[in-house]
Amino acid sequence: MTEVRRLETAHFDEFIRLMIDAYPGLGMVFDRDKDKIRERMEERLKSGRVGFFGAFRGECLTGVMRVHDYTMNYRSAVTTAGGLGGVAVDLTCKRERVAGEMIRSYLDTCDEAGMPMAVLWPFRPDFYRKIGFGYGGKKYRYSLLPSTLPHAAGKSHVKHAVDTDYDAMAGCYGRIFANRHGMLDETAQTIKSTVSPANGGKAVVYRDGEEVRGFIIYRFVRAHATNFVANDLHVEECLYESPEVLGEFLSFLHSQHDQVRRILFDTPDAEFHYVPVDPRNDSNMLYPSVYHESHTAAVGAMYMVLSVPRLFELTPGAVYGVGAVTVEFIVDDPWWGKAGSSTKVAFAHGRAEVSKTGRPDIEIALNIADFSSLIMGAVRLSRLVEYGLAKVSKADRIGMLDQVLATPEPPYCFTRF
Repeated sequence: MTEVRRLETAHFDEFIRLMIDAYPGLGMVFDRDKDKIRERMEERLKSGRVGFFGAFRGECLTGVMRVHDYTMNYRSAVTTAGGLGGVAVDLTCKRERVAGEMIRSYLDTCDEAGMPMAVLWPFRPDFYRKIGFGYGGKKYRYSLLPSTLPHAAGKSHVKHAVDTDYDAMAGCYGRIFANRHGMLDETAQTIKSTVSPANGGKAVVYRDGEEVRGFIIYRFVRAHATNFVANDLHVEECLYESPEVLGEFLSFLHSQHDQVRRILFDTPDAEFHYVPVDPRNDSNMLYPSVYHESHTAAVGAMYMVLSVPRLFELTPGAVYGVGAVTVEFIVDDPWWGKAGSSTKVAFAHGRAEVSKTGRPDIEIALNIADFSSLIMGAVRLSRLVEYGLAKVSKADRIGMLDQVLATPEPPYCFTRF
């Protein structure tokens, strides 16, 4: 019998040991790093936004996880969301459903708190999709020659961030958060931990008087096994409030061409290849007939709607597309068993509300993972139907529903947890 419960600080050393064993690629060593990790865990506890949980069999700790409380921008409405991180299972207890029992507990915890949404970073996307999490937006990596980036804007407002900048950076993030679907809230402390100066992270900011209007998080990456002066500059995040800010950031990156081999630029923007003079990366790949490889792509944050009616009821200000239609979503949840439902939703004038009466104009049947991706704007209904992942009662309404359910951009998650 496994019991999942909140950990006391007396269990932190065992939590750390399980984490280090589960993620050897992070290069952590228990005796060397445990005090630093424990200090960070205790700091997170003080924020009131993080809880540490463990799976016990008797008094034996067999698995651990972190549970975060967030607010999320859902189609311009703000709602609560749970975040799951640091899932680790004792190596001697693998394949004994410990992880599954912890994830059920996580979903139950979020559900009991009235959250409509749960979010996580998947160590294996297939595992979490079977559970009910759907894919969010993708991230694209461009590998660009610095000299191909525009630089006419100059960089007079760009400076390296110092400790006193993080409050202003959090203010900048908050303004971007208010306008970007899928983002989770951040604090000055969590942004600083994302930069992670102790691990080689750096940040530059665009400062406009007392305000920060954008920031880049980057680090140098060795580009050659033996040549220590051959380095790439890896932009892990680039957030900005205006074209002027982006222009100066690009000038900053262009100016590194005498020292940096390539700019590795990570972004949720699939159209970023319009920015450089030459969008080709360094793979020299050519796809038939003549398509030059410009970037690679990756799936990341995954979302799960915990209750279909609750999501619509808690986000009356959420913005949808043009069109008036009443849809019955018939959602299957075979793994957790609590998110499945048949819910009628009336869409009109860019808003949506649960409808208790009347017949729907169309029925859509799909599983909770694909519903979550659909409602988050990560995939169009027409694609799910084409792939055999959704069924609709009236095929001639699919194009209109694509417009109703569309978001200006796919969901984007900056937050690391």
